Amino acid sequence: TLVMMDSIDRRIREGSTQRAAIIEGAKSRFSPNMLTSVTTFLAFVPLILEPAIQAQFLIPFAASLGLGIIIATGILMLLLPALMAAFLRINSRRIPQEMQNA
Repeated sequence: TLVMMDSIDRRIREGSTQRAAIIEGAKSRFSPNMLTSVTTFLAFVPLILEPAIQAQFLIPFAASLGLGIIIATGILMLLLPALMAAFLRINSRRIPQEMQNA
């Protein structure tokens, strides 16, 4: 998510419009973020599916952690661009126009 914010900021500094920068930044980081989360979840799958009695107390932990990573990533991939747009909109109203172009 920090890399996505940096990507959006870099695109704005290069001269893209805020909307285009947010869309392109989110699109460029979607795949790496989702792949990281999915592979992390897949690392928990063997523990979640483990039938041994010794592992039974770890299964709820692994399931909640794995699903939490997937859900949090999905929410962040939708929420972060929206928050960035709101932040940029608020800041563009606070900073005089001539200072933005400097």
